[in-house]
Amino acid sequence: MKENIWIPIAFVSAVLGIPAIFASVQLFLLMRIKKRGQKVTGVVRVMKVTTRKRDGNNTNYAAEASYKFDGKTYRTRMPMETTPSFYRDGETVPVFLYPDRPRKGRVVCRREYAKFILVGGVCWALLIFLIALVIASS
Repeated sequence: MKENIWIPIAFVSAVLGIPAIFASVQLFLLMRIKKRGQKVTGVVRVMKVTTRKRDGNNTNYAAEASYKFDGKTYRTRMPMETTPSFYRDGETVPVFLYPDRPRKGRVVCRREYAKFILVGGVCWALLIFLIALVIASS
């Protein structure tokens, strides 16, 4: 095995490993709060966030959900922007929270799972494939 093979492996690991780990952690946190948290209903507000300046055609959307707990209103922002928006303005969504930390509510629904499974799955698959390719080519 060549000594310089670790440079491409390190680069591929950094580029794909960070989003793969992020998506995996987010998925774990969603599952944990759904299992241990308390469910309330939230209402979505969709916001346009950025238009890419290179071509001017691509708008990302961020969504946040407002929810009430113990007579107070809180907001939580979804951790990933998407194009097109995964949510409609005014849509009701399940929000899970820990009663001792109501500000830390999370929207837990299939769309949230799908985002992180898709991103994490693609990144993990590419990471494993590219590392295997680099090792095989040495």
